[in-house]
Amino acid sequence: MLLQKNPLAPAAAVEEDTGLKALNEQREEDKIKALTARIHERNAAVDNLLEENKRLHEQISGLKARAADYEQELARWAQHDTEKAVEIAEMQEDRDNWKQEAQELKRQLAERDQAIAELSADRSVLIDTIDKAASASDPVNHPNHYTQGGIETIDFIRSKMTPEEFRGFCKGNVLKYVARANLKGGDEDLRKASVYLGWAVEAQ
Repeated sequence: MLLQKNPLAPAAAVEEDTGLKALNEQREEDKIKALTARIHERNAAVDNLLEENKRLHEQISGLKARAADYEQELARWAQHDTEKAVEIAEMQEDRDNWKQEAQELKRQLAERDQAIAELSADRSVLIDTIDKAASASDPVNHPNHYTQGGIETIDFIRSKMTPEEFRGFCKGNVLKYVARANLKGGDEDLRKASVYLGWAVEAQ
């Protein structure tokens, strides 16, 4: 028995192929749309990253500028500290010099006090000696040849000299009269030396 062919079979096959093709095309189109959407998302993410990267670069540039400013400020303060250190060293040197000057002045003052003490002691000894040999006339304190004209010569000399100059003048006369006492004036020269010694002490 021979099989009979179905006259509708070719048309059905064509229709099935067409449906499959349309289905595949739809699937491909959906895939393309999905990929396109993912690409857009990726592009958007890249744009966001680029924008963030730009912002970070701007922040880095700002930080670098601030760091440079800080370095300049630190350098300025370092220079300032150096100048202050030099100034402090100079002030300390001046202080040390002043201390040395003060010590030297103290030493000179001590020597002066000692000299005054020695002169006072010598004066006391001379006064005791002179008092024993005092006479009625006064050729020592007020000699006639030095009191003419209403003013004593010693007062005139004192008025023309500084205290230090007058003290030196008196000390010189003390040495003169003491040195020649045994050779010339004797006790009278010692009394004169005592008077000059008193004037030297009073001139301080």
